[in-house]
Amino acid sequence: MNNNLPLRVMSVLEHQELTQRDFAIKSDFDWLIGCDFDVFTTRYQRGQWRLKIGHYIGVVLLPSGISLEILPKTTQKLDLANINESRRWVCQMFSDLSQNQISPKQKALGQFSPNLATNNESPTIIDWLMAQFLSLLSQYSPSSTYQSQIQSQAKLQGKLIIKAQLKSPPTGKLVCEINSRSQNLVSNRLIKSALLLFTNQLSSTLQAWQSISPLSQSERQQLTASYQQARVEIKAQAQSSQNASQLLDFAYWLLSGQANLPSGVAVLTPWQSLPKLCLFINMNQAFERWAGLCIAQEFSQQGCHSPVFQPRDVWLRDSKGIPYLNIQPDLLIYETLENQSTSCSHVIDMKWKASTAANLRAHDAYQLTSYAQAYQAKNIWLVFPVTDHKIKPIRLQPHSQTHDNRFDTTNLSQVPLWLMPFNVTTAKLNRAE
Repeated sequence: MNNNLPLRVMSVLEHQELTQRDFAIKSDFDWLIGCDFDVFTTRYQRGQWRLKIGHYIGVVLLPSGISLEILPKTTQKLDLANINESRRWVCQMFSDLSQNQISPKQKALGQFSPNLATNNESPTIIDWLMAQFLSLLSQYSPSSTYQSQIQSQAKLQGKLIIKAQLKSPPTGKLVCEINSRSQNLVSNRLIKSALLLFTNQLSSTLQAWQSISPLSQSERQQLTASYQQARVEIKAQAQSSQNASQLLDFAYWLLSGQANLPSGVAVLTPWQSLPKLCLFINMNQAFERWAGLCIAQEFSQQGCHSPVFQPRDVWLRDSKGIPYLNIQPDLLIYETLENQSTSCSHVIDMKWKASTAANLRAHDAYQLTSYAQAYQAKNIWLVFPVTDHKIKPIRLQPHSQTHDNRFDTTNLSQVPLWLMPFNVTTAKLNRAE
C-alpha cells in the first residue's frame, strides 16, 4: 500500500443490505459472498445475491484495495458530515475501551493513543487503526535470540554432530550445529503478521521487519497458543515494557478478528497469498461496555457512589435452597449512606437500539423491574444511544395505584423507569435541564 495515496473507502451502515451494484469492483462483492462471514446474512432474491450486515461495525480490506468501512447506524443519512462524526466517536470509543478494562471478563479492545482518537480530520477506521499500530511499532525494535541450526558445511563450524555425521552419505561435508542470532521469535512473527494486514510492501522505515517471517497457517489456526508463547517471550526480553505488551496485544486483537470465519482460519485469496484485514466489532457488546464505563465514571466523580459491573447473583431458589434462576444486570450503582452502610441506588441496563416510550419492549421493562426488586434499587435506567443533545430523559411511571389514587412510592413495584439517552458524540448522558 502506498501511504502517499488516499485510501479508497466504501462506507456502509450497520444493518444495511448490499448487492453487487453497490460495489465499484464487482469481484469484491463476489469475494465477500465466498468468504461467508458470520456477520453477514446471505440470501438470493430476484435473481441476485444480497448481503445483510448484522449488528457489527468494522473494516474489511477488499481484494481490489478498497476498504469496506461499516459504521454504526445512528443516522439514516449517510453523508460526509455523518460519516466523519461516526468515525470520530467510534475511534473515541475504541480508545476509551482500550484504556479502561472495566471487568476481568471483558478484555480491552487493544491499546490506543487518546491523542490520535480525537483527530479533527476524522480519518477512516482503517487509517486510524494503522496509525495507532505504527505509532506503537515505531517504539519497538524486533528482539533476537540465539537459535540452534543443523547445517552441512565444507569446514567445521560450531559443534560437530557425530551421530548425524556417521549417518550422512560421504559427501565430504560436516554436519554441524551452529548457534546464530535470529529475529524469528513468535512475538516478532505475530507482530509482523498483523503489520501485513495493512500492507505487503514495507517501506524503508520498516526495513527491520523485512527478514522476519509471518506466522504459518498452522500457527494462525492456533493463534491463542501462539499469542501466549509470544507473551512469555516479551516478558523475558530485556526491552520488556508496557509499549511492547501493548503492541503485542494490539497485533493479537487485529489478527483474532479473522477467527470469526467458519473455518477458523484467515482469508486467503487468489489476489495475494496473505490474509486481509477483516475486523468486526459487535456493537451490542461494545456499546454496553463503553456506556457502562462512562456512566460509572460520572458516578465515581460524585465520591459516594461505586459501580459494580455485571454481577451474577442468585435470584430464585427452590424449596431446598438450590439455585434455580440467576440474574446479571449490566451495571449496579451503590451509594454509601451516612451510617457507612451501602444500598443499591441504580440498576442500569444498556441497549444498542433506539429506545423511546413508543417502542419500549415489555420484556425490557419486566427485566429491569425484576432487577430493581432483587437489589432493592431506588432507580431503574434503560440507557440507549443518541447523537442529538436535545433528546432528554423520559420517566415512565407504573400505572398501579393505591386506594387514595396516589402512587405508592414505598412499594418497589412503583419505582419509575427512566429512559436515559447516552450521547455517543460526547460520551455522556443527556441530563434533564
